[in-house]
Amino acid sequence: MQLRIFSFSLLTSLFIAGISLEINAQHIPVPSTSQKQDQATDDTYFVVESQPEFKGGMTDFYRYVIENIGYPFRARRNGIEGQVVVQFVVEKDGSVSNVSAMNEIAGGCEEEAERVVRNSPDFKPGMQGGRPVRVKMVLPIHFILDKEKVGHDGHPIGKVIVEGVEQRNGKLEVDANYADGLWTGKVRDPEGNTLPGATVLIVDSTKGTVTDINGDFTISANPSQNLVASFVGYQSVKLQGN
Repeated sequence: MQLRIFSFSLLTSLFIAGISLEINAQHIPVPSTSQKQDQATDDTYFVVESQPEFKGGMTDFYRYVIENIGYPFRARRNGIEGQVVVQFVVEKDGSVSNVSAMNEIAGGCEEEAERVVRNSPDFKPGMQGGRPVRVKMVLPIHFILDKEKVGHDGHPIGKVIVEGVEQRNGKLEVDANYADGLWTGKVRDPEGNTLPGATVLIVDSTKGTVTDINGDFTISANPSQNLVASFVGYQSVKLQGN
């Protein structure tokens, strides 16, 4: 079957906001015993009409992250700094689940970034067609050392900068085939890297799936049904077979 691919932009424009705070970070908060556990997921994600909104506004969410995050001592001691991109899902009830760092910079930074997002207060859920839906979000957190300022332990003081949900340029790349009632394929980012966790949704339905750790997906569909592949911050791609 011949495959035609059409690109289109995300329905909702995302924005970038920056807030920074210097942290002496000699003590990292201990996770609460009431910490939310990741909820069991179904495999339905959406490109939504209305993105989730933190109660009190997104600026309050960034403030929450900064006020509750610590710069890990191991990272400060070993001179480790960099960006950790945290992916998470805002559930239909506004709770946060499926928190995971998409990259590693070591020193405990990704674990600390995951911890603070996982413990986040609830959001107002995203909306699609007048009803709440599960929405995947991405939050970049920068760990930066100020080598000119030293804490009481003799190591550089850390600074944490939190961005908003990131708008990434470029469109997804999708290689897909339809046969015997199944779409199978692989989703990549604009640089050609495989993309775990990308959404593949049957248009005009609530049926969908997400790509696995290798960026691969399989979903059953009728020959007349179209698919949309999407990931927060990239241009989505529509798949249509003859």
